[in-house]
Amino acid sequence: MKKTAVAVAVAASAMGFAQFAAADFVKDSKLSLDLRNYYFNTGADAFGAAEETESGQWGQAFMLNYKSGFTEGPVGFGVDLFGAAAYKLADHGDAGTHLFQATGGEVDDRLSKGGATVKARVAGTTAYAGTLRPNTPVFISNDARMLPQLVEGVMVTNQDVAGLTLAAAHVSKFQERHSAEWADLGDEQFSLFGADYKVMDSLTAQYYYGQVNNSYTQHFAGLKYAADMGPGKLGADVRYFITGDDDPTPGPNEDDNNLWSVLVNYSVAGHTLGLGYQHTSEDFTFANVGKSKYLISERMLGAGAMHNPDEAVTLVSYGFDFGTVGVKGLSASVVHQMGDSGIGREVGKDTGVYQVVDHTETDVIVGYTVPEGQLKGLGARVMHAMYDGDDKFADENQTRVIVSYSIPLM
Repeated sequence: MKKTAVAVAVAASAMGFAQFAAADFVKDSKLSLDLRNYYFNTGADAFGAAEETESGQWGQAFMLNYKSGFTEGPVGFGVDLFGAAAYKLADHGDAGTHLFQATGGEVDDRLSKGGATVKARVAGTTAYAGTLRPNTPVFISNDARMLPQLVEGVMVTNQDVAGLTLAAAHVSKFQERHSAEWADLGDEQFSLFGADYKVMDSLTAQYYYGQVNNSYTQHFAGLKYAADMGPGKLGADVRYFITGDDDPTPGPNEDDNNLWSVLVNYSVAGHTLGLGYQHTSEDFTFANVGKSKYLISERMLGAGAMHNPDEAVTLVSYGFDFGTVGVKGLSASVVHQMGDSGIGREVGKDTGVYQVVDHTETDVIVGYTVPEGQLKGLGARVMHAMYDGDDKFADENQTRVIVSYSIPLM
């Protein structure tokens, strides 16, 4: 560990910042190697003119994360570095874009990503420029595949006021989670700003605004509540989105949409029961950036996203922590959700013709993390999802097996 710190200090000195060696830049630096072994299998029943499909990919990823501290002085400077490579171990079935990019009908053997972020801090304000991985209600950097989704831009956060976190960002380039290619957003660059305020220990209020230039604007308001109640703990999550069209081209406002949801859960003696409800307005389907949506209905299968026009979603979930019965690190959960759309999904792109849909998705997840010893933190998850398309869309099944481990190097 000491040798690594010395190496970083020497590198910083070579860049003309010799003062970093004696400052918090080195002392607060963190370096880790994150390992991820991922198997992904998906299949869909024959439907309409489409035949039955089934495909799977298996790979191993190595992700190197370095986060420096900040230099001394009224303005502190630092840098974050990310480098990752994933290697395909096997694949079968139809080529797709599940873990690795498909080129010419063949799945690539390797996927590499990397980026650097320069950061500066003044009191409670921190600015970042370069590679970003935002995690906000109006934009989430997706990390549900082999390697994470990355974007390029600038972001500023502020925590000068106790309990209040402010954030603003502007994204100019975008990278898909299964691709190393950067896409310039051009005239459709994305901007956001928002705030999280801890009203009290048990209650946090949120407001965020996002805009895809020449596409749509989106307001989000949310409340998160967690407190002891009786022998257990009660949690509640309320979310409300108002999306408006921002396309200057004459035509229908295809992004106008309101969506709200409530999710309540109660935990006691290792058991957690959850109930949720979500409703989308009659106008158009929910608009979002990237592959992740901050919706209670977003689960494993994209086919079951359940945010169609005039769609009501009801979900029930159950989880159990086996640590309460002596098996530390083991947990299991199941979620079942039902979507009932009065208008339904659009039949074909830009057709304006919709079908009523009454579909369901059930996800089962079992996970284990080594709680202590030399392999502490080694985790494994087995995830299986089942989607019923209500005889209007193909039924789907999906299985994921993920083994992950983080090795601190500094």
